[in-house]
Amino acid sequence: MRLSRNAHTGALALALVAAAAAISFTLTTSPMAAAGVTADAGSWKADPVHSTCVFRIRHAGATNFYGMFRGISGGFTLDEETPANSSFNITIKTTQIDTGNAKRDKDVSGPDFFNVRQFPEATFVSTSVESAGDGAYKVKGNFALHGVTKEVTAMVRKVAEGSFRGTKRLGVEAVLQIKRADFGMTAFLASDGGDAGPLGNSVVIIVSLEGMPA
Repeated sequence: MRLSRNAHTGALALALVAAAAAISFTLTTSPMAAAGVTADAGSWKADPVHSTCVFRIRHAGATNFYGMFRGISGGFTLDEETPANSSFNITIKTTQIDTGNAKRDKDVSGPDFFNVRQFPEATFVSTSVESAGDGAYKVKGNFALHGVTKEVTAMVRKVAEGSFRGTKRLGVEAVLQIKRADFGMTAFLASDGGDAGPLGNSVVIIVSLEGMPA
C-alpha cells in the first residue's frame, strides 16, 4: 500500500499511541501537591469529555508531529500515603484518532499502521506503582497495542484536585515513550530503526486524566 506524503505524517502520529517506556519530562505540579496536600485514597473513573491523549512522533527526521485520540475510558486509584496500593486501568480507542487531516486519519487507521478494524483499542493495566518523589510516581504495567502486549513504564504526576458542577475531581498526567516497531508498526521506518527516516520509531504519549468518583 503506497501512502501520500500526508499519510506519512499521520503514520507517525499513530506510532505515538504506542508510547510507553521511561522518559524524563517535567510536569507542572499543583500548589496543593507542592504543599503536601493529599487526596483521599479512592477509586476514580476517567471523565471521557475532559481526559486527553496526545502523541508525538518524528517526521522526515526533522519535525515533531502531534496528534490525539479522543476516546478514553477506564479509571485509577491513587493512594499518596501508600503508592503501592495505587492502580491504573486505561483504554484508548484507536478508532478515534485525530491528526487534523481526514485522509491521513483514514490511512493511519489502516493495515499498515493501527489496523483499527482488527485492533480497535489500546490498553494499559498497571502492575506496580512506586513513588518517584515530588508528587510523581513510577508506574509499570502491560501496554497492549496492535495485537502486541509489552511491559512499559510511565511517569505519572498528580496535577491537582478540584470540582466540577458539584462533583469532586482529581487530575493526573502520564508520560510514556515506546518504539513503534516493538508493536509491529514498521511502515516508513528507517533501516537502522532510528528516528531519521520518513517516520520515526520513538513515540511519546501524554495521557491527561480527569478523574471523578467511581
